[in-house]
Amino acid sequence: MPPYTVSADLKAWIPVLHACGYGIQKICHILGIKKTLVYKTLSLHHSFGTIENPSHRYQARNRLLSSTDLQFVLDLLQSKPTIYLDEIQNELLRHLGCQISIPSLFRTLQHLNFTIFMNHIAEIAPDANMLLFGDEAARDICTLFWKDGRALKGVQCVQKKHFL
Repeated sequence: MPPYTVSADLKAWIPVLHACGYGIQKICHILGIKKTLVYKTLSLHHSFGTIENPSHRYQARNRLLSSTDLQFVLDLLQSKPTIYLDEIQNELLRHLGCQISIPSLFRTLQHLNFTIFMNHIAEIAPDANMLLFGDEAARDICTLFWKDGRALKGVQCVQKKHFL
């Protein structure tokens, strides 16, 4: 379960309420938060004049592929929509000298909204006009037709409209 986080707007009320004379217990009751958060926020406010620690560095990874690399991958996928990940990896290394792992490349493609299913469909039907989609959603009492399209043995199946 991810840790419980409190918005900055809610934290901003802690020093305001404390300055108005409210105690720790009353602030916790009003804002619905725990005492440790109140103490920590008041300590930060007293030390730095802000509710967030200004020296805290958020851990984020740098992107492995530059915008030029991403454009190369997009162009490569457009020219060869069914290319494998290891082939993209080899092309990046050969043409741009960029070395990237398969999982990182997979996450990059997900970030670019590409999926293996899209590539598989592109292999089957290179022209989008060749695709036909059918809706197989079940019908129920709220729709116009009966739920099941079956008939007794020897009886012709007839589609009937169902009105409420």
